[in-house]
Amino acid sequence: MHRTLILLLVLVLAIRAEAADPLRVFIRAGESNRGREVHAHPRFLEEWKPLLTERGMQVDGALDWPTAE
Repeated sequence: MHRTLILLLVLVLAIRAEAADPLRVFIRAGESNRGREVHAHPRFLEEWKPLLTERGMQVDGALDWPTAE
């Protein structure tokens, strides 16, 4: 009985996750000022945008703050 309830809960959560709007993420990075490996903000942005997009999130990012447009 306990297993059945857990399986049902997992199934409901999976169905709900598909029906919901994707999580929107904005990654704000800055210029790297100490080389590629130290404070590598542009690298973080370029690696994490596709990673999160592959997992169903709506991802955008830039080296500056977003504008109203």
